[in-house]
Amino acid sequence: MKLLKLLLSTLMIAVVAPCALAQTPWPSKPIRFLVPYGAGGATDQLARVIGDAISKDLGQADVIENKPGTSVMIGGAACKSAVPDGYTFCLFIHDVVTLNPAVFKKVPYKPETDFVPVAYVAEVGSVLAVPGSLPVTNIQELVTYAKAHPATTNWASYGNDTSSHLPLELLDSRLGASITHMPYQTSRRC
Repeated sequence: MKLLKLLLSTLMIAVVAPCALAQTPWPSKPIRFLVPYGAGGATDQLARVIGDAISKDLGQADVIENKPGTSVMIGGAACKSAVPDGYTFCLFIHDVVTLNPAVFKKVPYKPETDFVPVAYVAEVGSVLAVPGSLPVTNIQELVTYAKAHPATTNWASYGNDTSSHLPLELLDSRLGASITHMPYQTSRRC
């Protein structure tokens, strides 16, 4: 009986082992990066730097796919529906997984179950900048200027209810500056 079990075990290993050896090594096709922001913005540029480095290290092409719009939910939904084949990675900032579920009633994904964090790759700060032609050099002067020019002072963000929109909305409401929000699909236009 023991001899029969040993023979069957050996036979099973002999049958299964070539299948394991026949698997294609990773990566055998281009690596895809989904970016829920437009081309040219900070997150897109970071994806291109990471993609280039991985491409050089692994000898495999990389593809950057920008999916901007709807407060970065289009890109989040694209990531959720991507084939889980080990070749698609999504580069998010916190809007996708923390802000959107807190702000919107309906989000097309569940961050806690639809995504698996792989790496924390960067910290990106925000900067409030104005054209050099605007006669302001600090926030107080900007608020004074905006109050003196109601409904003609604009600021841009990469979408409604995003991390580039809400802090300026808070500033506007607290200071009563009457600055008009101009949402875009991407940070590049800001």
